[in-house]
Amino acid sequence: DCPELGEFYRLELDTLHEDPVRLLGVYLDCFLAFNGHVDNVAKKTEVGINMMRALAGSGWGMRGKLLKIVFTGLIESVLFYGLEVWGHAALRKRNLTKFRRVFAQGARAICRGSRSANFQGLMARAGVIPPEFRIRQLLVNRYLSNKWFQTKLDREKKYGEFSGPHIKAASDAIN
Repeated sequence: DCPELGEFYRLELDTLHEDPVRLLGVYLDCFLAFNGHVDNVAKKTEVGINMMRALAGSGWGMRGKLLKIVFTGLIESVLFYGLEVWGHAALRKRNLTKFRRVFAQGARAICRGSRSANFQGLMARAGVIPPEFRIRQLLVNRYLSNKWFQTKLDREKKYGEFSGPHIKAASDAIN
């Protein structure tokens, strides 16, 4: 008494609609908006940011170069894990706002900046690439290192139709 294939897929979509499913550390929802995933990773980075603040100290502590290495290894690696899957959603305004907040907190810890400093100034002084550019950079690097993806992208560019939003996002990032 197996359910028909269409019935099985409906069951799965209903389950996805209720709660996001965590698969290999990435939260999938039925709309593939990845808002829950971005919320989750932004919350995870709070501990790392607090550790950076403690390491920086006010009159003592790590230098900015070392804190930048900690930021790259501890914060960026958590934020951008699985970017190949959800990269198309990373560039949405809502998600970029979350990333910018995390990056600003990290840059403040690196250069011991104040809360009133503007975002671009913090990024420049800390030597951190802003999230919208870093996301594009990572997408391009990961997609262009894959020969299969290069041929697929060239073929789809030629016809002007993209088979998925992640391929469109990669194409936009390259151009």
